[in-house]
Amino acid sequence: MSIDRQKLVALAVSKVGRPYGYGSKWALSEPSPTGAVDCSGFIRWLYARSAGIVLPDGSYNQYDATDPCQDPLPGDVGFFRNSDGLIDHVGMIANDEYMVEARGEPFNHVILRPRSKWEAWPEFTGYRRFKAVCSCSTESAVPQTKPPLPPSSTP
Repeated sequence: MSIDRQKLVALAVSKVGRPYGYGSKWALSEPSPTGAVDCSGFIRWLYARSAGIVLPDGSYNQYDATDPCQDPLPGDVGFFRNSDGLIDHVGMIANDEYMVEARGEPFNHVILRPRSKWEAWPEFTGYRRFKAVCSCSTESAVPQTKPPLPPSSTP
């Protein structure tokens, strides 16, 4: 299955500034949620709303539903491990410069953060693509166009 990556990223970027809440989820059927959301709930909602793909809940379960990517594209995801080595955070590539993520302390919002900051953290596990979308080894690359960024969202 292929997805409209520009549509997925545009929807994600449109939610920058929404509140973060650990364990909070947005209903997959809700087109314009207003409450808080956590990292995996955000990714799950984005894929359901933009591509009709229902992903598992929890960043650790989402990690298990992905394959490593050597050629990450907008809409692919990155994960972090905690100090115990367990997957505990997920965010999505917005373009070749930024990630979009629902992030707790110290941000407590959906934010855009430079990919370079993600990649510099030792807990970063690399980029991955959901198996429901396509195998990383067989999907051809698409241009990494930059989505319009809200003026107040630049980190």
